[in-house]
Amino acid sequence: MTILSATRGTVDGQNYSSTWCATDEVENKPDLIGKPPMKINCAAQIVDDLRGKLPATFNCEVKMISGGGARGGLYISSVEPVPVTGQNTLSSLKS
Repeated sequence: MTILSATRGTVDGQNYSSTWCATDEVENKPDLIGKPPMKINCAAQIVDDLRGKLPATFNCEVKMISGGGARGGLYISSVEPVPVTGQNTLSSLKS
């Protein structure tokens, strides 16, 4: 998964941490091109683990969690860098 950015903060006394990840190329949608970003919540420590390493591609352990209103959500519980092969950069988003 290509992680573009990560953030952590507090809103109304609730801590949060999340990432913005590049999704796959969108097909069959003439008004949408490229790889739209997707927000995925993550463990707070992951923001520190990603500092100075973004954007890049990671092997991620992603869990499906229950959200409000009986909706599901994704949660990144761990990340591991993918070895650099010359395409582990923002330019890999164009392929």
